[in-house]
Amino acid sequence: MQGGALGFIIRESGVIESLGIVNFNGIYGLVSVFLIAALIKTVQGSSTVAIITTCALVSPLIDQIGIIGEIEKVLLITSIGSGAMTVSHVNDSYFWVVTKYSNLKIKEVIKFFTTATLIQGLTGLSFSIICFLLLT
Repeated sequence: MQGGALGFIIRESGVIESLGIVNFNGIYGLVSVFLIAALIKTVQGSSTVAIITTCALVSPLIDQIGIIGEIEKVLLITSIGSGAMTVSHVNDSYFWVVTKYSNLKIKEVIKFFTTATLIQGLTGLSFSIICFLLLT
Protein backbone atom coordinates (compact mmCIF):
# COMPACT_ATOMS: atom_id res chain seq x y z
CA MET A 1 0.00 0.00 0.00
CA GLN A 2 2.87 2.38 0.74
CA GLY A 3 4.23 1.97 -2.78
CA GLY A 4 0.76 2.72 -4.15
CA ALA A 5 0.60 5.87 -2.06
CA LEU A 6 4.02 6.91 -3.34
CA GLY A 7 2.85 6.36 -6.92
CA PHE A 8 -0.18 8.55 -6.20
CA ILE A 9 2.04 11.29 -4.75
CA ILE A 10 4.34 11.13 -7.76
CA ARG A 11 1.38 11.35 -10.13
CA GLU A 12 -0.29 14.25 -8.30
CA SER A 13 2.95 16.22 -7.83
CA GLY A 14 3.27 16.97 -11.54
CA VAL A 15 6.65 15.25 -11.81
CA ILE A 16 5.31 13.03 -14.60
CA GLU A 17 4.40 16.03 -16.75
CA SER A 18 7.62 17.92 -15.99
CA LEU A 19 9.74 14.92 -17.01
CA GLY A 20 7.78 14.46 -20.23
CA ILE A 21 6.71 10.96 -19.21
CA VAL A 22 3.12 11.63 -20.28
CA ASN A 23 3.93 11.22 -23.96
CA PHE A 24 6.36 8.34 -24.12
CA ASN A 25 5.39 5.25 -26.05
CA GLY A 26 4.73 1.74 -24.79
CA ILE A 27 8.23 0.42 -25.46
CA TYR A 28 9.77 3.17 -23.38
CA GLY A 29 7.27 2.29 -20.66
CA LEU A 30 8.29 -1.38 -20.81
CA VAL A 31 11.96 -0.48 -20.53
CA SER A 32 11.29 1.96 -17.69
CA VAL A 33 9.48 -0.56 -15.51
CA PHE A 34 12.17 -3.15 -16.28
CA LEU A 35 14.84 -0.72 -15.07
CA ILE A 36 12.90 0.17 -11.92
CA ALA A 37 12.44 -3.51 -11.02
CA ALA A 38 16.06 -4.34 -11.88
CA LEU A 39 17.33 -1.48 -9.73
CA ILE A 40 15.23 -2.53 -6.75
CA LYS A 41 16.27 -6.19 -7.19
CA THR A 42 19.96 -5.31 -7.49
CA VAL A 43 19.98 -3.01 -4.47
CA GLN A 44 17.60 -4.91 -2.19
CA GLY A 45 18.08 -8.52 -3.35
CA SER A 46 14.51 -9.81 -3.31
CA SER A 47 12.66 -10.51 -6.55
CA THR A 48 9.34 -10.53 -4.71
CA VAL A 49 9.94 -7.11 -3.17
CA ALA A 50 11.10 -5.77 -6.54
CA ILE A 51 7.89 -6.96 -8.23
CA ILE A 52 5.51 -5.71 -5.54
CA THR A 53 7.22 -2.33 -5.17
CA THR A 54 7.46 -1.72 -8.91
CA CYS A 55 3.80 -2.66 -9.42
CA ALA A 56 2.74 -0.36 -6.58
CA LEU A 57 4.77 2.51 -8.03
CA VAL A 58 3.64 1.99 -11.62
CA SER A 59 -0.01 0.99 -11.29
CA PRO A 60 -1.35 4.54 -10.83
CA LEU A 61 0.68 5.68 -13.85
CA ILE A 62 -0.19 2.97 -16.40
CA ASP A 63 -2.29 5.22 -18.64
CA GLN A 64 0.41 7.89 -18.64
CA ILE A 65 3.18 5.52 -19.76
CA GLY A 66 1.36 4.45 -22.90
CA ILE A 67 0.07 1.08 -21.64
CA ILE A 68 -3.63 0.95 -22.49
CA GLY A 69 -4.70 -2.45 -23.88
CA GLU A 70 -4.81 -5.79 -22.09
CA ILE A 71 -1.92 -7.25 -24.10
CA GLU A 72 0.18 -4.21 -23.26
CA LYS A 73 -0.60 -4.71 -19.56
CA VAL A 74 0.53 -8.35 -19.78
CA LEU A 75 3.75 -7.23 -21.45
CA LEU A 76 4.22 -4.63 -18.72
CA ILE A 77 4.01 -7.44 -16.16
CA THR A 78 6.55 -9.55 -18.06
CA SER A 79 8.90 -6.56 -18.16
CA ILE A 80 8.58 -6.08 -14.41
CA GLY A 81 9.16 -9.79 -13.83
CA SER A 82 12.19 -9.77 -16.11
CA GLY A 83 13.66 -6.83 -14.25
CA ALA A 84 13.06 -8.55 -10.93
CA MET A 85 15.06 -11.60 -12.11
CA THR A 86 18.04 -9.52 -13.17
CA VAL A 87 21.42 -9.38 -11.40
CA SER A 88 21.28 -11.86 -8.56
CA HIS A 89 24.30 -11.42 -6.32
CA VAL A 90 25.36 -11.69 -2.66
CA ASN A 91 22.32 -9.87 -1.21
CA ASP A 92 19.93 -12.41 -2.79
CA SER A 93 19.15 -15.56 -0.81
CA TYR A 94 18.91 -17.61 -4.01
CA PHE A 95 22.51 -16.62 -4.81
CA TRP A 96 23.57 -18.45 -1.66
CA VAL A 97 21.51 -21.52 -2.55
CA VAL A 98 23.29 -21.66 -5.91
CA THR A 99 26.66 -21.09 -4.22
CA LYS A 100 26.13 -23.87 -1.68
CA TYR A 101 24.80 -26.54 -4.02
CA SER A 102 27.05 -25.82 -6.99
CA ASN A 103 30.24 -26.23 -4.95
CA LEU A 104 31.65 -23.15 -6.68
CA LYS A 105 33.54 -20.33 -5.03
CA ILE A 106 31.75 -17.03 -4.51
CA LYS A 107 33.87 -15.35 -7.20
CA GLU A 108 32.88 -18.04 -9.70
CA VAL A 109 29.20 -17.78 -8.84
CA ILE A 110 29.33 -14.00 -9.26
CA LYS A 111 31.08 -14.42 -12.59
CA PHE A 112 28.75 -17.06 -14.01
CA PHE A 113 25.43 -16.93 -12.15
CA THR A 114 25.16 -13.15 -11.86
CA THR A 115 26.01 -12.79 -15.54
CA ALA A 116 23.45 -15.47 -16.42
CA THR A 117 20.72 -13.66 -14.47
CA LEU A 118 21.56 -10.43 -16.28
CA ILE A 119 21.23 -12.22 -19.63
CA GLN A 120 18.01 -13.85 -18.42
CA GLY A 121 16.47 -10.49 -17.51
CA LEU A 122 17.54 -8.82 -20.75
CA THR A 123 16.16 -11.76 -22.73
CA GLY A 124 12.82 -11.37 -20.96
CA LEU A 125 12.78 -7.66 -21.73
CA SER A 126 13.63 -8.36 -25.37
CA PHE A 127 10.76 -10.86 -25.52
CA SER A 128 8.39 -8.22 -24.12
CA ILE A 129 9.52 -5.63 -26.67
CA ILE A 130 9.27 -8.06 -29.61
CA CYS A 131 5.78 -9.12 -28.54
CA PHE A 132 4.82 -5.46 -28.14
CA LEU A 133 5.95 -4.74 -31.69
CA LEU A 134 4.15 -7.79 -33.10
CA LEU A 135 0.92 -7.66 -31.11
CA THR A 136 0.09 -3.97 -30.75
